[in-house]
Amino acid sequence: MSLLQQLIEIQENKKVILECSNTIKNSQYTNNLKNLKKEFDLAKVQFKNKEDEITKVREKYQTVNNNINNDKKELEKIKFELYNDAGSDLKLIDVLQKQFDTKKDGLESLDNEGLKLLEVEEKLCAEKENLRIKLSNLKNDFYTYKSTESEKINVAKENLRKAEENIKSMEKLIPEDILEIFNKISSSKGTGAAELKDHVCLGCRVKVSSMTIDSVKREEKIVYCDNCGRIIYCNADSKK
Repeated sequence: MSLLQQLIEIQENKKVILECSNTIKNSQYTNNLKNLKKEFDLAKVQFKNKEDEITKVREKYQTVNNNINNDKKELEKIKFELYNDAGSDLKLIDVLQKQFDTKKDGLESLDNEGLKLLEVEEKLCAEKENLRIKLSNLKNDFYTYKSTESEKINVAKENLRKAEENIKSMEKLIPEDILEIFNKISSSKGTGAAELKDHVCLGCRVKVSSMTIDSVKREEKIVYCDNCGRIIYCNADSKK
């Protein structure tokens, strides 16, 4: 591997380090986990509230059902008195008949209330089931996302480690003065080397001189861009 290739290899590994560092430091990962957790907690509260609503409705229904049973017993009692104890007492018959009618109307009202409560319970149970499914999905999404992103971070850490090792190995092979110049250019320009394509330095997007182009193609020495000062090179296709 030539000196130029070694410098390019260092630069490519620095790009890897930057990309991996951004992946590791990615705050969006933490924010997404927090948002998923927040959505899960909200759905959990809604699920608990729905359970409480269902409990209250069932308690109301039980009260109504007890009242229905009690009213049915009273209705049977009034009916028995009306047909067995009233005899020919018109006044008593009238009183018992009114009681019977009132109780019967009340019983119908209770029946209607009970039916409405059953409908409300059915609706609440459906909503509760939807929330249960939502909670299950959110839980799966949370752990799937966490696992996937954790794997990405682990891979990034490993790639970062390898890139750092590659740079250290390459730097040992490069003369100190060249390495110092390269690192200085990298610090100020972001990159120390740039490809020459169609007579243009892709680092600064400026055309270089014919003399510089010839020097790059001969590969006899390290050549710098006339404009930005980066080390410039041609890939195999550009030399044809």
